Amino acid sequence: MKLNNVSFPYPVLSYYTDDILPMLEENCIVCSVSKQRDSYAFEITLSLKNKDVLDLIQTETAIYTCEIDCQKTFYRKCETSKKGHFKFSIPSKSVRGVIVLTCLVIAVREIDGYSNKGLNPDYDNQKFSLDAGDLLVAFPQQRYDVDINYDELQTAGAFMQIRKDDAGNKYTWFDISGDKIDIVLPEALFDKYRNNICNETVFNAIIHSSIVFDALIYALFNINEKKDCLWARTIQYRLDTEKDKFEGLDIETSDDILKIAQILLGDPYQRLFDSLNQIKERSEEEE
Repeated sequence: MKLNNVSFPYPVLSYYTDDILPMLEENCIVCSVSKQRDSYAFEITLSLKNKDVLDLIQTETAIYTCEIDCQKTFYRKCETSKKGHFKFSIPSKSVRGVIVLTCLVIAVREIDGYSNKGLNPDYDNQKFSLDAGDLLVAFPQQRYDVDINYDELQTAGAFMQIRKDDAGNKYTWFDISGDKIDIVLPEALFDKYRNNICNETVFNAIIHSSIVFDALIYALFNINEKKDCLWARTIQYRLDTEKDKFEGLDIETSDDILKIAQILLGDPYQRLFDSLNQIKERSEEEE
């Protein structure tokens, strides 16, 4: 359910509309997720300051709910709470891809003549008859992608890899159709990379600022066509959650893509020159 695109015939307190003022605050929902051995543990805390709605919850006329949905596996579950705090686990085998968490306050019985002191003046102090199950408060939806490796999120390995071309192609190419951005090397090149380069950390910056950077640029220019691929979802997650790093940058803008790629790879050109200096110093010492 895309709550920010839904209109209701009665006022709903939310972060998306001004039906009831003041609107929900930006930090009205705090969600943390931790991966356990065979499950995902969720903890959610909701913040609500509207007295009229709080009174309805206190008198058990309304209740906090949290709906958990996974489109890929059709997993669905609903939790309830009287205090706006949820703590639950989901078996790992039950979900795949994106989990959507929808937190609401809903009526649990009929409310005749519902009103709210924060009603937008456009409602002209109207009163509404609500049925059990009707929505009173809609918190911002939360999305969690269980396929993303959050422990490696800050490394290129979270969304890129180098592999051998088994089809006999003569030249290097980039495959962005799978879970990761694949840099596909001809067999001879891959053998050189595996035997002489991949285990030498001093060469990482050189690889990142050249072939890895090229592959990432290629992928970013095509990200809209591959937005369901895991690598695209991983990058989009970083763009959405690291707003301070990517502030003012638009992935739809060519010039910004160059900057976004450098941020994602941790300033590969700076690391390149640092690495070249290290190689130069090592060479001088050996002489």
